[in-house]
Order: sequence, then structure tokens, then C-alpha cells
Amino acid sequence: MVYIFLVIFIIIIALLALLNSFYRIREIFKNELTNIINSTNHRKWIVGGMMGSGKTTFAHSLSKSIKIKHIEIDHYKSEEEILNAISKASEDGWVAEANPWQIPDSLSMQADVVIFLDYDNIVNYIRLLIRGLKQWRSNNYSLSSFKRVIIDYTILDLGRIVFMHGKDNRAGWRQNGLLNNLDSSISKKIRCISPAELRMLEEIIKNNCNT
Repeated sequence: MVYIFLVIFIIIIALLALLNSFYRIREIFKNELTNIINSTNHRKWIVGGMMGSGKTTFAHSLSKSIKIKHIEIDHYKSEEEILNAISKASEDGWVAEANPWQIPDSLSMQADVVIFLDYDNIVNYIRLLIRGLKQWRSNNYSLSSFKRVIIDYTILDLGRIVFMHGKDNRAGWRQNGLLNNLDSSISKKIRCISPAELRMLEEIIKNNCNT
């Protein structure tokens, strides 16, 4: 009986920790966020984060909200191609998104706002697992695609990357990369530590666009 209660207790603690990773919002976040978003008419954005953080979905939504071009850095083969795409969109504005190591310093220096989706590893991994399940569903739930998409790719390949390198990579971006290679007098920096903070950011942007 003691072991059953111990297992239940561990499960409850794990669930609470998981909920905290998804839904925590820092007390100072909203005020800082409102001041940054309302300070100027920002037209040049960068969204960076680990795979599974939702950066592509958010960047696409942002581009529609403020009517600027969405640029996926993944689609370009070189820094020259990236900067060329940016230069063509510069007059109206742009939102570029990628894993932070893919974002050239020369691009970061042009941004009005840089958003870093700095989630716990478990958040990114669960989102990747959900994405894998959707892909498996699109393959009609076949057993062969389950092994290829869910087991081999999502659980083994992506899971290894997220849990072996995610924490150190995110710490490195905070300390030496995405948030520090900027001119603080020009660029505004927003660090979201949970999907709940990102939703709050998106809501403030939409409300600001409608006023």
C-alpha cells in the first residue's frame, strides 16, 4: 500500500511540474511585454527557439496580424540568400524565424524585436510528439509509419537531440547568442519561458493591432 501511495505521489508531482512548464507566467512579464510592444511601431521581428517550440506557427500568425512578410530561414541555403530575402521585404517589414544558431548576426542587428522561446525540454518534446502523431495519422495509422515517424524519428532522434542538447543550447543562446548579439538601444528582447507567456504576447500584439 505504501508503494502505491508513493507512485501516486510521484505521478502527481510530475503532472504539476509538467503543468508548470506549460502554464507558468512570471509576474513582471506582462508589464514588460506591454511596454515593449507599445513603445514603437515594430516592423522587423525575429523569432527563435528550439524545434517544437511553435516558432513557425507564431511567426506565421504574427505576419498575418501586422501584415508583414513571414520568412522561414530554413528555406534558404546561405546567409546571402537570407539577407537578400530580408532586403526585399525591408520596406514593409518582416518576421524571420529559425533555430537560433541559424540566425546570422547581421540579421539580428536589423531587428526591432527579438523573441526567444526558451521553454523547458519537456515542453518542446511533447509538442514534437504531438506533431509526430499528427503525421502518423496522415499516413492512415500504418504500423510501418508508426515505427518510422514515432519510434525512430520522434522518440529516438528528436528526443535524443532535445534532452541531450536542449538545456545547454538554450543557456548558450541566453548568455552568448540570440539575446546578446544586439544593440540594446535599437532592438527589444522578449524571452518567453512557456507557451502561456507566448499566448499572452500574441494577445497583446493582436489587441495593439486592433486599436
